[in-house]
Amino acid sequence: MSHPGISTPIVTGNNCQQTEKRVIRWAISLVPPIVEILRSQETPVRYSEMNSNITIDDYYPAWISAIENETFLTQKHDPKSVGTSYAGFRTVAVKSQSGIKGFIESREYTVRKYKNNNPNHPPDYLQLIPNDQSMVTGSGIKPHSTTPTSSCDSFIIVSGVKQGWHIFAEHSKKIEEKESKGYITLQVEL
Repeated sequence: MSHPGISTPIVTGNNCQQTEKRVIRWAISLVPPIVEILRSQETPVRYSEMNSNITIDDYYPAWISAIENETFLTQKHDPKSVGTSYAGFRTVAVKSQSGIKGFIESREYTVRKYKNNNPNHPPDYLQLIPNDQSMVTGSGIKPHSTTPTSSCDSFIIVSGVKQGWHIFAEHSKKIEEKESKGYITLQVEL
């Protein structure tokens, strides 16, 4: 398979060191085009566009697409997985994929857009706060357990490099803690 602007190295001769260096230079040359492809597909908002003109409508189509592709609610956060134990702490949403779609479409929530300060993660960290303050969004489950032990009052939506846009339940106190420790920075309320 050939890609525009990318040539395949030709290995000739018996000099392994030169061949190895050429292969390394060739592999490094692939990084910028691959990064650009991933960025163009990952999120509807470019990382450099961190301004206050962003609205829910900039994210909404990508979220609905992930819901329709059944990738928005990953298995470990799906309420159907409550009976399965996982090695680490996790939250399980109260709503199914279709219930979450109804909630997203209702627009009965406030969105706080945070910047994730971890360079190994995409920067968008979005907290959805239901307008109905009595709404329970999910439950926390301790490692190696199948029993929910705590309730959540918000949803978090992130765009992972491998998982794409996905949602999970979270407690607002945990979000406040992440902000106070500098893990995330509030940018704007949408």
